[in-house]
Amino acid sequence: MIIYNPIITLVAISFVVSLLSNIVMKYAVDKHKMESIKHRMDKIRKKIKDEKIKNNPEEFKKILGEQHSLMYEQMRISFKAMIINLIFLIPFYYYLKISIGNISFNLPFELALIGDALPWWVLYIYYSILFTIIVKKLLKLSY
Repeated sequence: MIIYNPIITLVAISFVVSLLSNIVMKYAVDKHKMESIKHRMDKIRKKIKDEKIKNNPEEFKKILGEQHSLMYEQMRISFKAMIINLIFLIPFYYYLKISIGNISFNLPFELALIGDALPWWVLYIYYSILFTIIVKKLLKLSY
């Protein structure tokens, strides 16, 4: 006899989704370009903090323009991975909604404004963040 436990289902699916999402990111995103952009963005942040730049509006605008173009490039590089993730995540979310439904999990204490029960999606977000951090460390992803 198999006993269905919604918490185990929730934890397992959040782990699988985090793992698949990070694997897609690892292979769909150019790691070297992303690291290069990250390094250049760090240099720009240091320039922006410089007092000489703040007093020169034209130079400041130029640096901000460069920062915006790097942010656009970063989004362009990661867009393909986001689309792939979206395509395979929808069935997982649909399965969670069907299998867990409107279940809420009781807490051993009461929180202000929330009460003593959490909806399933709050736990899903918690476990997803936790597993994403762990999987990123295991796959050695820095973005």
